[in-house]
Amino acid sequence: MSLIRPTPVADDNDDDIDFKLHRESGQAIARIRRAIRLFLFKEDAQGLDGFPRYVRRNVRVDKTDLLARQFDVYQQSPQLLDPHLEYIVSHLLHALGGVIRCSLHYPTTSDIDANVQPLPRAVCKLVYTLCKVRGAKVITRFFDNDTRYIGRLSGILETWKESLSWEERYVILLWLSHLALTPFDLDSLSTSSETIIPAPERTVISPDPLPLPEVAERLMSLARQYFSSVSKEREVATLLLVRLSLRPDMQRLCLHKHCIDWALLTLVQSGTESVNKSIHICISLLSFLAALFKSGDSMSVGQFVLPVLASLQKTLRNSNSSTKLLHESAIARKLFVKVECALASHLLSGSSFVDNQTDDLNQLMDHLLSLLQDKEGSVRLAASKALSVIAQRLDTDMRTQLLEEIIARYHESANLTLSEGHNAHPKTYLELHRHLASVDALQWHGLTLTLAHFLYRHCVPPKKLTAVINLVLCALDFEQRSATGKSTGANVRDAACFGLWSLARKYNTRELLRVASSQVRKRSTLFVHTSIFDIIAPDLLVRAGFDPDGNIRRAASAALQELVGRHPDLVPKGIELIQLVDYNSVGSRRQAIFQVVSLAAKLHHLYLCAICEGLFSWGGIYSPDLETRRVMAAYAGETVAQCPQPIIAPLQHHFESSHKRSVEEWHGLYLTLAAAVKFNPPTAIYGQFILSASLTISDLPYLLQENAGLSETDLVASNRSPEIAAEAVCCMIAASAYIIAGGSFQTWEDVSYHVRLLHASLGHCDKVPTYVYEQAALSILAAIDPDMKFGLVEEWLKNIDNGHGGRVQSGESNVGWITVVGVSLAAWIYVVPPMPYDSVLVKLLSKESDIDSKIAALRYLYGPVYNYCYGFSLNLEHLKQSLINSLDDYTVDSRGDIGSNVRIAALEIFGKLEVLNALAPDFKEILLGMISGLRLEKMDRVRDHASQCRRIQIKRSYDRVMGPAIEFRQQAILPTMSTSSVPYFMTVIKVANQYESRCSMIRGLITSAGYGNEVLVATARIALTRLHELLPAMRNSTRSSDMRVLEALIKVCSALHRCELVVSGPAKVMLHQFMYHKFQPVSVSPYLSVTEVADVEHANLER
Repeated sequence: MSLIRPTPVADDNDDDIDFKLHRESGQAIARIRRAIRLFLFKEDAQGLDGFPRYVRRNVRVDKTDLLARQFDVYQQSPQLLDPHLEYIVSHLLHALGGVIRCSLHYPTTSDIDANVQPLPRAVCKLVYTLCKVRGAKVITRFFDNDTRYIGRLSGILETWKESLSWEERYVILLWLSHLALTPFDLDSLSTSSETIIPAPERTVISPDPLPLPEVAERLMSLARQYFSSVSKEREVATLLLVRLSLRPDMQRLCLHKHCIDWALLTLVQSGTESVNKSIHICISLLSFLAALFKSGDSMSVGQFVLPVLASLQKTLRNSNSSTKLLHESAIARKLFVKVECALASHLLSGSSFVDNQTDDLNQLMDHLLSLLQDKEGSVRLAASKALSVIAQRLDTDMRTQLLEEIIARYHESANLTLSEGHNAHPKTYLELHRHLASVDALQWHGLTLTLAHFLYRHCVPPKKLTAVINLVLCALDFEQRSATGKSTGANVRDAACFGLWSLARKYNTRELLRVASSQVRKRSTLFVHTSIFDIIAPDLLVRAGFDPDGNIRRAASAALQELVGRHPDLVPKGIELIQLVDYNSVGSRRQAIFQVVSLAAKLHHLYLCAICEGLFSWGGIYSPDLETRRVMAAYAGETVAQCPQPIIAPLQHHFESSHKRSVEEWHGLYLTLAAAVKFNPPTAIYGQFILSASLTISDLPYLLQENAGLSETDLVASNRSPEIAAEAVCCMIAASAYIIAGGSFQTWEDVSYHVRLLHASLGHCDKVPTYVYEQAALSILAAIDPDMKFGLVEEWLKNIDNGHGGRVQSGESNVGWITVVGVSLAAWIYVVPPMPYDSVLVKLLSKESDIDSKIAALRYLYGPVYNYCYGFSLNLEHLKQSLINSLDDYTVDSRGDIGSNVRIAALEIFGKLEVLNALAPDFKEILLGMISGLRLEKMDRVRDHASQCRRIQIKRSYDRVMGPAIEFRQQAILPTMSTSSVPYFMTVIKVANQYESRCSMIRGLITSAGYGNEVLVATARIALTRLHELLPAMRNSTRSSDMRVLEALIKVCSALHRCELVVSGPAKVMLHQFMYHKFQPVSVSPYLSVTEVADVEHANLER
């Protein structure tokens, strides 16, 4: 048994899905292509245009949803759809266009079944799904450019807008925005013949009438109507108005000027409308202004930059009711940033309209810098991107000043003063790294994103590159925890990975080699770094292997791939490294630790030093997550075997450190030391681990002293996480056995403190893995003399017998004491126990004991029976009654049927006893009768365990005890059946050939028919109605007859009555049927009778 049992981390299987998706995408998309064709068209006969000729009118809703889900699978890897998008989108749009061209009216759902829907609605849903997965810009490349659709699509929106789904409105508006790019003047397009019905009265945006063509009026009115929508069509309505306003023929009519004036006026007056409508209109107007100034050139929109900037700044300064919604909405703040970024680009364009506006620009940049610590991540991202876009257009001096302001804010967040000329010294950033716990995580995220975008746009001057790299490396190791334990630093590390990826991609090798590696903060001091690549690559490797967030591991892997690919031969063993640290391998954290990192450590000593340094950090053995500390400690133990010094030296330093550690940190250190000892024999590391000048690893048993590490106080103090301290101490106790090797403790004083620590830990067994206590108890017993051994076990037995540790007396669990007694005495084969401990375990199975104690006692009841097989005494009567009581335990409390755990434990011990052949035939028959009922009871887990026990028994004894081979053949097919299916129930009923088995079977059947989930209740009631099929076999059996079966049924029903359980429905009907041998249909649901349900089930089985 190992000291450390690392359990799978939560995201172990995340990347298996991605890997299967990439591997099977070809066949899956081929099936989608065939399904799309059959979904849209009735026949496969080709028309003149290459598409099938006949389009379906209606399609099923479930098939539409199935196709949409198949597209959604590619959300994380949309590029896999690219080779097939033209085929898919063209078929969808051809079918939609055929309905629009050929139908006299647009189909709706008013006259069709709820399970089907018109083809246009299904097509629009699928097109929207593709836009969501791949992006609207990519999908619109395959839209039809025929301008004849403008009138038809506009008429559909104007006429049936109330009957259309939001996906239909989205796709129609998106198609219209695509058609608005037509190079012909709109006044040359006639829509009178295309309009389905006369257009209703339209909304105008200017008090003065504009001489707009009819097509422009209709499109503008439609876009304006959907500005207040709460659905996605609001986005494409904004796009439609932007494209319409920037058309050359519309600019000649000053449509863009009127739209800008209308937007600014409406923003100010937004507070007069309802709250929901107002905020959606504001979002649409801000989106319109951002897109208009981003898409328009200086000649078209340059003259409006200053008025719009002044109006927006005035809106930001005001705090009245009309602008309150804009300040509270994160989406509105993000759109403000986009508008300011577009306006700043025009201010820096050198246009004659915006000359000499430095003050406006400085005020705008100050506002963007303040938004870098906004509480919403989308706002911080938009602000950082806007600053990088502005910096790209600034001259070198202003760009340097902006970058210095960003660097200074890093140090201000940690209350550090950055003196002139010291901003690139590594000690400055070591000091900053020590203050990461006190900085604002949101501000660091915004600042790091800004630096990353600066690097991406190659905006960092060479003299500031060292300082920027230092800050990004500090951010790469950033971690904070909220008061509730939630990580708040993942987004900072993600931004740092993006920054290093941008650095590797945008800066050439010559620029990076100029960076002095001596001025950059290093993760490990055990290796001499000759270039900046020797510093960045190990940091990315540690983050790709140890980070708890899967997306950050992938981001670090991508940055490392970019670093090696763009700068070959500069990263040590670079090609071999990126072959290990690829996208799929780092997705599973367990695989990233035990395979990727482990193999990378063997490539170069540089990586081994960085990995060992990373183990002693928040992402390693000091992680706040319990499972992570266990996994990291196990990996550290394996690493010691490869190279002891990089692990042993930091471990020595951390044990000697005077830093006041938390219980979690001591837990990680103890587990690491225990794993190092367990995975490596003591003789292999003697003298290499020196805790002090005179204390070597051979003195490990004496580390557990009152003045070192964890103490008894930590094991009993409720505010010190005693369950974590208990696991750490027990692992250290177990490791002591490996150190002592052939020796032993000489006196009781040598081991007394270890025993006290173990006793203090036993009260937390319900929160600590049981194997930890088992190993600690066995280690202490193995290291002491036989006389002390018997005395210690006798003391444990007396503690259990006297109720020490029971929940009633001290509020703690009794499981720990049962565990150390059970594992100690069950391991003594051929040794006479000091006292009849089986009586203590059997006593715990009484009805007065708590559920956890019963389960623990059952777990270790295997030991007495094993010794009984070798001639030791055992009270069989007590054992029999204990097993019978355990199989019939139906204790219920606020947690539910907790007695099911006792029944499962009893079934497991029955399987072990059956393997030993330790049960007498008559006693086994009683237990098998009870198990027959458990095979049909209401709890799924109990039925599964009961069936497994029965299969084990049948497999071992069908030819010697049960006799008929037919039963074995019938039991052999049970593993392939669901324990909630009708065939399973009928098979169990057929093989119940004993009176006791039938009595218990009918009892379990009736409880399942009255309680449980819907599927189980229906199955049990069908099985009840089919019992009459077995009456002839029951008459011919040796011990059963109709009267016997009736007697058993009456006995069960009266027992249920005595237990105050309601016996109604199937139970009453079965009594009536057995009395008169009439099996009439019994209604078990308002829709189907039992016979009808049985017929349906039989038909399903036939198929």
